[in-house]
Amino acid sequence: MTLPRVLICVLLSMLAPLMARSQNSFGHVKNYGSSDGLPSPETYFVKEDLKGYLWVGTDRGLSRYDGYTFKNFTSGNSALTNNTIFNVYESPAGNLWFACYDGSITIYDPVKELFTPFKGNDSLKKWFKYWPAHVAFNEDTAVIFEYNVFNECAVFVNQTIKRQAYTSFDSITSIYFEDINAYRTLFDAFYASKRHLFANKVGRINTIADSSLRLRFEYVVSRKGSSFFYYDYNLYELRNGHVSVYERFDHPIQHIGLDQYGRLMASTEGGAYVETNTGFSEVLKGRMISDVSQDIEGNYWVASLDNGIYKIPDIGAVHHMKLDYPVNSLLGDGTHLFMGGADQILVYEASSRKIKTVRDKVSRSPKTLRINEFDKNRGKVLTGAHHLLTHDKDVGLQRFFDDSRFKRSIYLGHGQILAAGAYNGLYFLNELDSTIVYNADFDQVITGFDEDETDTVWIGTLNSGMWYTLRDKLLKPKQLKHPDGPKDRITEVLHTSDNTRIFGTISSGVFLLRNGQMKQLSVEDGLISEVVNALTLESDSVLWVGTNKGLNKLHLEDNLENCRVLYSLNADDGLPYSYIYCLEFWRNKLYLGVERGVLEIIPDRLKPLPVKPRMDIGQIQIAQTSGHPAGDMVFKHFQNDISIDYVGISFNKPESDFYRYRLLYSGDDDTSYRYTSNTSIDFLNLAPGSYQFEVACRDKNNNWSKTKTYSFEITPHYTDTIWFKVSVVAFVIIFLLLIIVWQYKEIKRKNEKEKKLRDLELKFKESELAILRNQMNPHFVFNALNSIQSYILQSDPETASGYVQRFSVLMRSSLEYTMDDWISLRKEIDFLANYLHVEKLRFPDRFSFKITHSEEIDPEEINIPPLLIQPLVENCVKHAFSPDENGGLIKVHFELEADKIRCTVEDNGIGIVKKKARSRIKHRSYGIEVVQNRLELLDDEESGQYLEYHDLGETEEEGTGTRVLVLIPIE
Repeated sequence: MTLPRVLICVLLSMLAPLMARSQNSFGHVKNYGSSDGLPSPETYFVKEDLKGYLWVGTDRGLSRYDGYTFKNFTSGNSALTNNTIFNVYESPAGNLWFACYDGSITIYDPVKELFTPFKGNDSLKKWFKYWPAHVAFNEDTAVIFEYNVFNECAVFVNQTIKRQAYTSFDSITSIYFEDINAYRTLFDAFYASKRHLFANKVGRINTIADSSLRLRFEYVVSRKGSSFFYYDYNLYELRNGHVSVYERFDHPIQHIGLDQYGRLMASTEGGAYVETNTGFSEVLKGRMISDVSQDIEGNYWVASLDNGIYKIPDIGAVHHMKLDYPVNSLLGDGTHLFMGGADQILVYEASSRKIKTVRDKVSRSPKTLRINEFDKNRGKVLTGAHHLLTHDKDVGLQRFFDDSRFKRSIYLGHGQILAAGAYNGLYFLNELDSTIVYNADFDQVITGFDEDETDTVWIGTLNSGMWYTLRDKLLKPKQLKHPDGPKDRITEVLHTSDNTRIFGTISSGVFLLRNGQMKQLSVEDGLISEVVNALTLESDSVLWVGTNKGLNKLHLEDNLENCRVLYSLNADDGLPYSYIYCLEFWRNKLYLGVERGVLEIIPDRLKPLPVKPRMDIGQIQIAQTSGHPAGDMVFKHFQNDISIDYVGISFNKPESDFYRYRLLYSGDDDTSYRYTSNTSIDFLNLAPGSYQFEVACRDKNNNWSKTKTYSFEITPHYTDTIWFKVSVVAFVIIFLLLIIVWQYKEIKRKNEKEKKLRDLELKFKESELAILRNQMNPHFVFNALNSIQSYILQSDPETASGYVQRFSVLMRSSLEYTMDDWISLRKEIDFLANYLHVEKLRFPDRFSFKITHSEEIDPEEINIPPLLIQPLVENCVKHAFSPDENGGLIKVHFELEADKIRCTVEDNGIGIVKKKARSRIKHRSYGIEVVQNRLELLDDEESGQYLEYHDLGETEEEGTGTRVLVLIPIE
């Protein structure tokens, strides 16, 4: 674009409102201007970056559009070098190079969202007179051409910029750098006072066309071996070295480009154009267009010099057959497409592509001819509202059954018709004999008919869902009582060849019935609306659904559960109208009855591009304070009110629930998504821990973007941290250990003290035992010496000698056993026997004795305390028998009891009670006391030894004497 042309464009922009405007053939157009947030209506380009944001260059700064708002950048609020930006170029890395009016370049990094002035701006301003007109890139190279080159360009390689001149030419008026890797450029140059088109490849310059063509080009795009460039009104194609005019426009061309399909786009001073199969179609007319581009979702964006930018959805070639009234019924029959609307029937001929009024014989009828529907089952053209009509290609439209009682009908063949009453009721009509039969009991308002391959007629009603009836019972329909079936108004009824019944409803979407299985498809399944106006089948697997908000394409599967909505289209996608009255798939094309006429569409061109929307997380607000970049962050415990801003970039948004999000928490098992259309989420009073925020957006066809994540952590208060809790636990453990150690030492010290006391006590007991044992010696010696003395006094030296001998054995045994703590039971028995023999020598006739033990006892193997029984036996000798009595008996018996020895010492003497009664002098028995004391000293908590006395005179009727029981510990 030359400078004079810019001035012309500005002038024409002032006249643009006076220019005629035409209807856009691409569908719904949405305009964005200053009132929508653009800084200026004068725009130069629209460019989509790798994140999906749209960038608009104006004379008052840059503007970025995210589908919600325009965010404006100027030299005052960013590093933008100038507020007038004419062009933008995308580098291989995805960075945007904005060419400004003052000759400078500002580079924008979409990932970092950062503006940076070009390092070579000072050189560009010094070398160039005008702004950069074209920038070509390689991996590390950028070649920058001035708006009016004059033989020069700037080359930026490895952070170094240098100047390059083309000295071979008098003047270069235009230049295009087509392929930097092959170093191919096109020159429109004056050489030797002639204009030529040159190609430069690897330093070799070749002439492509001579001066006879009078060429000059502005911009070049390449497609399949051809290069396209323009000058003034003409779009040229360069192919195989030959230049030809590809298209001539009514206004000078401003810019050209290629869309995603490889179609040429052209912006002119009088409108924007996109190439189609039949030539260039007007995308927008009547405006000075500076640029036209396409986003990845297929929408065209047009920049104008006088009225901002325009969004024009691409829906392919849509042929609009315009009428002045709605078309509410369609029927494809052979080579004709019948259209019902207003008070007439029209027919569209595929061969001539013309619409004609059907010849009829009812036009002079005083009644209004309102067309409701056609019978699609058998090709019979039947209409409603007081008339049943038929069409014959030779005769035209004819009336039969002219009766105001009928509203709609279905032709069953052989002259038979099933008709709905104007208000309610069901009629059977016979065309052959003109008879009418009425079912007065069927009081439903009928809204649709269909007959399937099983000769079952399906009847849709206003308030009670679906009914059905068989051929032989036409006037006796039955209600379809399926628990999951439709309950509201039926708008249309269809069936497939495999007898899948399809019901459209007024408020519940679409129902599919096959073999008793019912499947409902609603908004949750992707329907654009649940108000279904029309249905038509493309095949047994493809169903088209027309609603009050647009068009849906459904895929039918063998398994009803797998049936799904493929996509939806409405005015935002390019349909001229969103409200669809009727549908018909005819001759491989889809026809839509709309507010003004019929739309003819090729279904293959309807499918949206398989592009997912993009997602971006913006600012992170903490407790309504300053913003933070969307990077992983660590927050304090009091920074637990988090607000996250995000934006989903799609220009085909659904009406609701654009986003789904979830906040994953290390201590929570809830991983379900939540849905919203808000662009920010507040999380309040979050608990300490690690979090991951996930968010995604969808377009209206349920294509979800990649999930964007943001991870952050809220650190706990120091009292809630692990180290603090571990420290507290460690301190408590150490404190308890110290207490335990102290207690252990105290217990040990106490135990040691008690052990010392026990040792002293034991030694004391041992001393006492030794004393007690030694006490028996003088006691026994005293008694024995008295006996020897008595024998000597009686002059019986022989007995005295024997006594002395036995006495000496006892004394020796007593001295020996006194030194021991334990002696064998055998030694104890022998000692007792020897002792009793000695005593018996003193009293030969007074008593006899018997010492026994149980068979289970081995006296040699069992040890007991020494001399423990002798005092008891001595007590029997001294106290059991009277001096003047003879025949006494002393018995000593040993037996095992558990792990002890039980010794029984028994005599047949006077007994304890009688002895005490007869005795006037209290006698102290030292022997008994010694045994009792020894047992107490030997006693401990587990020993269980005891000493018991029993007077046999009290316990036995005929017995006398005393029995002593001693339980003795053994070793």
